[in-house]
Amino acid sequence: MNPLAERMRHWSRVHGAPLGGGVLRSQPNDFKVWEISAAQPTGEGEHLLLRIRKTQANTDWVAAQLARLADLPRRAVSFAGQKDRHAVTEQWFSLHLPGIENPPFQDWRIEGAEILEAVRHGRKLRSGALLGNRFEILLRELEADPEPLAARLSLIRDTGFPNYFAEQRFGRGGANLDQGRRLLVDRVRMRRGNARNMAISAMRSFLFNEILDARVRAGTWDQILAGEQVQLADSRSGFLTEQVSAELRQRALRGDIHPSAPLWGQGGLTASLCARAAEDQVLAQYADERMGLERIGLKTERRTLRAMPSHMNWEFTAPGTLRLGFELPRGAYATALLRELIAYRDAAAVTAAAGA
Repeated sequence: MNPLAERMRHWSRVHGAPLGGGVLRSQPNDFKVWEISAAQPTGEGEHLLLRIRKTQANTDWVAAQLARLADLPRRAVSFAGQKDRHAVTEQWFSLHLPGIENPPFQDWRIEGAEILEAVRHGRKLRSGALLGNRFEILLRELEADPEPLAARLSLIRDTGFPNYFAEQRFGRGGANLDQGRRLLVDRVRMRRGNARNMAISAMRSFLFNEILDARVRAGTWDQILAGEQVQLADSRSGFLTEQVSAELRQRALRGDIHPSAPLWGQGGLTASLCARAAEDQVLAQYADERMGLERIGLKTERRTLRAMPSHMNWEFTAPGTLRLGFELPRGAYATALLRELIAYRDAAAVTAAAGA
């Protein structure tokens, strides 16, 4: 394991050590995801929106099958967000059909995918065009006392959790991160495509997580610092603050606003003062990685350091079994929430690794 991937094992938790163990994704139905779309289909337009239920199917693969069946180029099929493969998920896809009647989608057969709804719309689905995701998760073989678990779940519901990018972002054993370093630091050529994009995303996500880890250790992951680039809840908008007022502290406490950290690239959206100093202290170790991200022309974005679940509920359905339900804003990982609860074993990941 390379040194960057080794760092991933030591990112800090907020709510204390895991309260026990358990098994995640023993079977696909144990992990369900419903996309909360930002699009409101109009019923007319040159795009066909398809709501699809996927079971153990990769989002990109399903998009490619839709393009093949509709006799379209792959770029004519889009979606708002990647969804877990080892799960049962529902999400929208869009097919660009200018001046073309609906294809016979009722007759299409895609392994692991079922078309639930079809409606015309005036715009294509763009990456990130969703409000969030709703999750229903079943943890099995739970080895933990229900009472402390319920108390920890209440704490997470009320105060949130660190908005880490989860392990699937980095690939098995940190493989995507390793490829990112080869591309950005060693300047090894990679063909443009999904693998290259994943390598770049892994490196940006790693730098973000490193900053978040430092803020967790400092106890400021959920606090507004002087010079913070504040992000509004459930929005990509934000503002820079130089002085931290009592009002801002109260808004942060309520979850109306969140501190943020950069997804590294060129210029813009930077923090200052104390917040900038906290970022610079971490990023100073990764000058080569930052230069690589700047060299390929990416623009800096911001991501919130804290994720707040909503509509959260739980039930111990049987001895050793916990059902969890909650909604998360776009980009937040359910497994980052679970990490604050127990040391889970991902049965699907273990099976996939054994078959590789």
